[in-house]
Amino acid sequence: MSFDEIGFTFADLVLAGLYDGLWLALIDDLGAGLAAAPSAEPEQVRAAALDYRRERGLLASEDLRGWLAARGLAAEDLAAHLRRVVALGAAAERPAGAARPAAEDVAASLRADAVLGGTLRRCGELLANWGGAARARGTLLELPHAPADELLALARADEVSALDAIEADELERKAARIAALAGEYEAFCDEIASEEAMERMLRRHRLDWQSYHFREATFAREPAAREAALCVRQDGMSLEEAAGLAGVGVSEQTKRLDEVEKEMNGVLLATSPGELAGPYAVHESFVLVEVLERSQPDPGDPQVLELARTELVADALERHLVGKVRWHVDV
Repeated sequence: MSFDEIGFTFADLVLAGLYDGLWLALIDDLGAGLAAAPSAEPEQVRAAALDYRRERGLLASEDLRGWLAARGLAAEDLAAHLRRVVALGAAAERPAGAARPAAEDVAASLRADAVLGGTLRRCGELLANWGGAARARGTLLELPHAPADELLALARADEVSALDAIEADELERKAARIAALAGEYEAFCDEIASEEAMERMLRRHRLDWQSYHFREATFAREPAAREAALCVRQDGMSLEEAAGLAGVGVSEQTKRLDEVEKEMNGVLLATSPGELAGPYAVHESFVLVEVLERSQPDPGDPQVLELARTELVADALERHLVGKVRWHVDV
């Protein structure tokens, strides 16, 4: 890929992923997936394949073959990737004492998983953002020095990404550039996310970042949901008691407004703490919600602060990215 006519190779994307942690997570997941793959249920793999194709508009066989061929992959690569993903998702944790796959086995599947799982594109997006930050700061063409020892140590310890095929001097040069770009991005973030800017962002999202603590019961049939609602509103039952009569469980959770189902946004906004709302339809089910507590975005909440910082940086970077990113191969 290129950013503003500055080219990045596959190795650059790997180094960016190593710096950020994305690439090490990929390697760990791939190793665990290879170990668990034999346990994947064929029916679940077929369902995962259908979902994968639907998400990308690849329902026609010829479209799928063309999409894979453009990335140097085959149907067997996708099937193997999905077996690993399904098996890993079904396992609560990696079995104790499970044998770690050989490095050559991980290496053989690494590129396919990096492409099919989206990690390679996310590494490219990291580089684009880092490049955009350097461009905004006026340092893109003359990056300041940044320590790259830790990144080089990660690269030299990587046994599966073929970074050892790069000459030592070239690897050091690449690592220095990646570390410098990452440093410029971090400096840019600090500049953009001033206290005043963060306060403005919190005010902008005072509604959709509100936190709701609520109970929820989901019914398969609307009449059962309406009957349960009447039991709560007219007979004074608790939601747990009313739902229990219909054999339905109740979950209790805390979420921000932007995290809940779209159909639920208006319901929560219109419901005061202590009130029951619904039933309302969601995905062919019918839901009752009891709001327990509602709170404004907390400026001291690290998650809220990270949301604000992320949006501020994305807004500030946007004009520095438009038309600047070019992929030379499909990933």
